Amino acid sequence: MLLLISAVTIVGWAWVTTAWMRWICQNVSGTHREIVFNASGLEMLWRTLAVAVGCMFLIPIPWVLRWYTSWYVSQFELVERAA
Repeated sequence: MLLLISAVTIVGWAWVTTAWMRWICQNVSGTHREIVFNASGLEMLWRTLAVAVGCMFLIPIPWVLRWYTSWYVSQFELVERAA
């Protein structure tokens, strides 16, 4: 619901999305490690805008999407749980 409301603010969705990813990672249980999401809202915002601009041209779409996906996946990290 918050994501839909933040879409009106044009830039607020990036911070809502990063907070949502952190919340999801905190609620994953059942292992000895925890998943951490490291991206900030500003990083998410400018990279998504860069993808939007890159997708305006047909030829670089696969490379732009690969760049964005590899960055997004690299923001997840496995760390040992605090005792």
